[in-house]
Amino acid sequence: MQDSQQAPNEQTLTPTASQMDDLNQEMDSLLYALSHDLRAPLRAIDGFSAALAEDYEQSLAPEAKDYLARIRAAAKRLETYLDALLRASRESRGEIQLEEVDLSALVQTLASAKTSDLAPEAPQREVLWVIAPGLTAWTDLALMRTALAKLVDNAWKFTAKTAQARIEFGCRLENSHKVFFLSDNGPGLNMSYAKPRLFGMFQRLHDDPDLPGLGTGLATARRIVNRLGGRIRGFGQPGQGACFEIVLPEAGTREGA
Repeated sequence: MQDSQQAPNEQTLTPTASQMDDLNQEMDSLLYALSHDLRAPLRAIDGFSAALAEDYEQSLAPEAKDYLARIRAAAKRLETYLDALLRASRESRGEIQLEEVDLSALVQTLASAKTSDLAPEAPQREVLWVIAPGLTAWTDLALMRTALAKLVDNAWKFTAKTAQARIEFGCRLENSHKVFFLSDNGPGLNMSYAKPRLFGMFQRLHDDPDLPGLGTGLATARRIVNRLGGRIRGFGQPGQGACFEIVLPEAGTREGA
C-alpha cells in the first residue's frame, strides 16, 4: 500500500531567517543561564581550594598540594571557556539592520589595524594584503564587521610563520551569486581532519602552543553568517594555505527579514 504521507521537501526542513533568530535567542538564554549557574560553584571550588592550600600548607603532603593546584587550574580553565561562550554569544547578537555595506572597506580597516596595532609586537612581519575594491553586500554592518574580523584574525594568526605572507579578499561569481572569499598562504588545512571540526566551538585545528586562541572565532563567524541567511565554507590543502567563502542573500531575498 502506498504511503499517504509525502516526504517533507528540502524547503520545509530549512529554517527561515526569523526561525534562526528564535533559535539564536534560545541559545543565548541557555548560555547565559549556564554561565550564571556554573560561575558561582566554580568560584567556590577555586576559593575553597586556595583556602585549603593556604590554611593547611604545613600539614599537606606535596602530592596533596599538587592535586589542589590542579583543581584550581581546571576551575580557571572552565571559567575561561564560559567567558568565551558568552563573548561569542554577545558578538552574534543584536537586531539586524540591513543596508548596503562596503565589505572591501571593512577588510581594509581590519588589515590596517592588524598592521599598525600589532606591528610593535611583530616588527619583522611582512604581510601583503590584496583587497579587491568596491565589493558590497546587502547585510548588517556590525555583524559582518565581526564575522570578517574573525576571518582576518584567523588568516593573520596562521600566516605568522610564513616568510612572505599574503592575505587576499575578493569575490567571484557562482551561479550568478556573489561569493566573497578571504584566503591566505599559511600552512593550509588537512581537510580529512579539519572538515568535521572547522566551524565547531572550541575546536583548535593546530597544536602549536605559539598560536593563541580557544577555537571560537570560526564558530562565531558561522553563527553570524547563518543568522544573516547566508552560508560559509572553508577549504585548503597542507602547505597551500586556506580559503573561506561567504555567500549572502541579495537585497530583498532574505526570507523572514
